[in-house]
Amino acid sequence: MRSLLDHRQEMLDRVYDAAFDDLALERLGHTIGRALGADDAAVSMRRGLEMLALSITAPPSDAEAYTSYYWRLDPWTPAILALPPGRFTFGDELVPREVLERSEFFVDFARPTGVLSPMCGRLPMDADTTLTVSICRTESMKPFSEDDRRATTELAHHARRSMQLRRRLEAAQARVGLARSALDAVAFGLALVDADGRVEIANTAFEEMARSGVGIRIVGGRLSSDAAADRLARLVSRAVRSRISGACRLDGPESGSQLSAIVVPASASNPFGVYSGRHALVAVSPPHAPEREGVEILAQLFGLSSAEAEVAASLWAGRSPQQIAAERHVKLTTLKTQFDAIYRKTGAANQQTLLRLFGSLPRVR
Repeated sequence: MRSLLDHRQEMLDRVYDAAFDDLALERLGHTIGRALGADDAAVSMRRGLEMLALSITAPPSDAEAYTSYYWRLDPWTPAILALPPGRFTFGDELVPREVLERSEFFVDFARPTGVLSPMCGRLPMDADTTLTVSICRTESMKPFSEDDRRATTELAHHARRSMQLRRRLEAAQARVGLARSALDAVAFGLALVDADGRVEIANTAFEEMARSGVGIRIVGGRLSSDAAADRLARLVSRAVRSRISGACRLDGPESGSQLSAIVVPASASNPFGVYSGRHALVAVSPPHAPEREGVEILAQLFGLSSAEAEVAASLWAGRSPQQIAAERHVKLTTLKTQFDAIYRKTGAANQQTLLRLFGSLPRVR
């Protein structure tokens, strides 16, 4: 039989489409059945006897009956899983015909649906997962030949490679999804930027800051800022082209407030998982810590009372003692007493060291 790779490229393309496309995966059994001239075909992934995935050519009602009940009774399945890896054999070699005909599976499912003369085999996917391929012709059709066995074996190897690729892609996407979730949980903005300042990908905090115009903007897909626009652009260019890190201040949302931007060359292990050798990571501090979360975090970290934590969070958010006293309707002497308690519990000597301590804390959304 001529090589499938040379003469059935369209079918092979459809087999490998199953690695990327859910519909192609759903139709993988149809693809293999058509390629091999079979009335029925089934491709499954199993962990032991447990079925992880199945693509079958049977009509919907038969497929539902098989997946909901009869696959557990299928006498061919344990025989297939006991075959040496890569061995494809005929149904009568797996289960003697007289044994098959006495089974509930044969009487109630195989005979009514015409699944009578299969050829089956298995290929290991990994340490505990197996790919099985089964094709079937009705008794009125020409029986399977040795050429059919070789063709089935060849196509099954391609199906296994396709499914292994799909599983690797799914694992990679899961890792990227977890990494993105972690990045979205932090309060500082982080973006991957190319040499021209084009933002390739950014976490949620960065996107929200850019939309609000808080110190940074994205104009025409490129990173921009207000007074420090040229400075930030130069830092990005230098980080990409010369692999040199840098930092600058950006105008904040309020008069006199500033944000910190740190620009570093991106490496292949950058948290976004995207790398071409010509990118920089831009990290921008948030304008302030989320106050409600800040209160709870400070209370838990340092054992502050609710009132002390609220005072500390207000200071962390940039308010002066006078502003804090006015907002809380207390005297400055009362506020001083609360600050003394905060210093004692945090180990800070004064406001400056207290703010330095707060600035070292991780900030989350």
